[in-house]
Amino acid sequence: MKSNNILVLALIIIVSVIFSLFIPNMLFKNSSLNSVETVPSISSNFTLPSSKFFNSNSIDLTPYTQIGSGNNTNPFINLNSSTN
Repeated sequence: MKSNNILVLALIIIVSVIFSLFIPNMLFKNSSLNSVETVPSISSNFTLPSSKFFNSNSIDLTPYTQIGSGNNTNPFINLNSSTN
């Protein structure tokens, strides 16, 4: 490289550093004056539901339901396939 090319390259580097450091600070003003909405903190405390609804005498809406005889001990074996 010739010394003339090195000087041009150095000048371009210096100008781009000045631009990248000072110009954005002038364009974008300090935004520390803006306020942000805050969110309430989440607590790990859990209040138990009323015993009026959740107790041992309540009706179980999810009872065990069996359809059919249920005597098959291997329910996932295909009985229609032929075994040779």
